[in-house]
Amino acid sequence: MAGAPPGAPRGPPARRRGPGGGGLLGGGRALARAPDDEDVVEARREEGAGGVGARARARGWLAAHGRFCGLWIVVLGYFVFMPELGFPLGSALALAAMGRLLGERRWHVVVGGALVVTAVLHLTFAKGLGVRLPLGVLSFLGK
Repeated sequence: MAGAPPGAPRGPPARRRGPGGGGLLGGGRALARAPDDEDVVEARREEGAGGVGARARARGWLAAHGRFCGLWIVVLGYFVFMPELGFPLGSALALAAMGRLLGERRWHVVVGGALVVTAVLHLTFAKGLGVRLPLGVLSFLGK
């Protein structure tokens, strides 16, 4: 752009879409500009008031990484305890724990979903494909 003053935006002008502009992201005006020095100073001032920012960051890390670590603990526990617990009980417990970790709060949905998925998997492998799955503590049912 030959006649543009220094510091003017380059490229084609942004097109407005819908009431807020922004296309896919909806209200694109807030996303269209980068934070300037005033925004950074204001954010630091808000964080400094009582240490709220540090606590929020710590809570955010735990919420983001705690679930991830929890899911890995469930998977590793499933592999370790499945021979003793057996496929049906181990799978139902692991699926219920994963359902809770992934955010489902209704216990009837968590338990019902875990039992249905476990039953379908067990019937598919044991009856449909003829694969012997360990019953573990439920081995008295197989007799």
